Amino acid sequence: MYRMRTIVLLCSLIAASWAAAMPQPSGSAGAYAYPTPPSFGKCVASYTDGSFFVAGSVGGCGGTDFFVQRHDVPLTQTRWSNVYDATCMDNVPRGAATFGDIAYVAGGVTGGQYLARIGADGSRVWTVVPNMTYVCDVAVASDDGSIWVVGYDSGPPMSAVVIQYRDNGSGVTQLGRNAYRFQDSYDTQAFAVAVAADAAYIGGAVLAASIPSPWVMAVNRTGGVVRFSQRTTDTVSRSWIARLVAGQGRVFGLHLRDNGSGLPLSGRVAAIDTSNGTYSESADVFNGMGMTTFSDFPCGIAMHPTLPILITGGVGTIRVHNFGLEGLWSVGDVSAGGTGPVVGGVAISNRLDYTVAVAYTTGFAATEIAHLDGYAFTQDLTQVAGTSNLVAAPNLMDLAEAGSFIRFIVKPLKATKETKIEVFDRAGNLFWSKVVALEGAGNTEYVWDGFSVAKRRIGPGGYVAILTGSGSNSSDRAPFVVTGKSK
Repeated sequence: MYRMRTIVLLCSLIAASWAAAMPQPSGSAGAYAYPTPPSFGKCVASYTDGSFFVAGSVGGCGGTDFFVQRHDVPLTQTRWSNVYDATCMDNVPRGAATFGDIAYVAGGVTGGQYLARIGADGSRVWTVVPNMTYVCDVAVASDDGSIWVVGYDSGPPMSAVVIQYRDNGSGVTQLGRNAYRFQDSYDTQAFAVAVAADAAYIGGAVLAASIPSPWVMAVNRTGGVVRFSQRTTDTVSRSWIARLVAGQGRVFGLHLRDNGSGLPLSGRVAAIDTSNGTYSESADVFNGMGMTTFSDFPCGIAMHPTLPILITGGVGTIRVHNFGLEGLWSVGDVSAGGTGPVVGGVAISNRLDYTVAVAYTTGFAATEIAHLDGYAFTQDLTQVAGTSNLVAAPNLMDLAEAGSFIRFIVKPLKATKETKIEVFDRAGNLFWSKVVALEGAGNTEYVWDGFSVAKRRIGPGGYVAILTGSGSNSSDRAPFVVTGKSK
């Protein structure tokens, strides 16, 4: 009994630290620097096992290759690293995505554009040339593995291009190619793509008199029929949607803005309405970056696969937001004093340790070095300022103790048939769910014995319970710990 009290007290202290207003990283998740300059950190994506894929370019213009790597945590552990041929560093690569153990990288070179499949061992299995003037991004549908590549044709007038592929293992089949313009006479460029359950979302710019303004479009995954095509005016002279991310029924973008001279360039997070393409947005999340072309913007946005957490990166700044666009944590200089830096991409692992990876570049004039740095958290980033409608008390289940349980306390809320408590493991897998059926002035309590609906007992590890659906908000989650072995 003494041991049990000690463990419960320890977990109570841990829960108190998770509720801190501005959690800080608990430590480094490792750092890697490419050994040979010049090299440029361009893209990073997470695999389902918590490792990371990174892509960048090496060499000078006219003789550039692109590198691909897979890193385990800590990120000093390189599982494999390969270099493949390309030509001009300024445009290699522009987008990366993963599906299972497979990675895809897309970009443009002086002699043409490309989409490449990188196998589980790091080999380049195939490369295709998408039929468009400029390739800008790639995304993969999580349900069927279909590949979506976007960019634009040079025109005139310019047209946003969306191509859908199916990976056949040794090659690809093109399932469709569609070109779009906001209006017939307007140049339209696609810079970003994200794929949701039944739609693909495309972000970019509509140009009037060569001045870009932000544009978002949604198309049906089958047939490419346009659901909406929304152009938004801005108070600055030039702005556009540079990156998109979709999941959990939500779509967010990275909105880049400048004053017409290219400096300073700022970035904002946009919460996009999936019914019409309008958006609300945060204040500036980074500021000070310049660029030579709209299609080569070093910045990134990523979403945790099951939790309402967003990561953004630009210039040397990394920020963490919730879905309400509230800032939870930031790093103002990822380079720790190095020259630069310029963030090329960000990713977050699908595990509840919230490992964040950032690809960036430091240095100038043939001394550039690509980096991959990681940040680790022990705090639950969603337990920030504000009151959660869901509490786990006790927040520890000891499988060695007969009758051990977790009590979920749901504070008063307007529950509907869609409001649920859902329990996820560290890998983001759903283990158990319970419909919140009652509504009243007081708290509602549910005692859970750790068994799934299929009567499978929960195992040791860290878990999080999430309140979802009507009446809940983005902070309604409760972490808990399971220890011991079942008797």
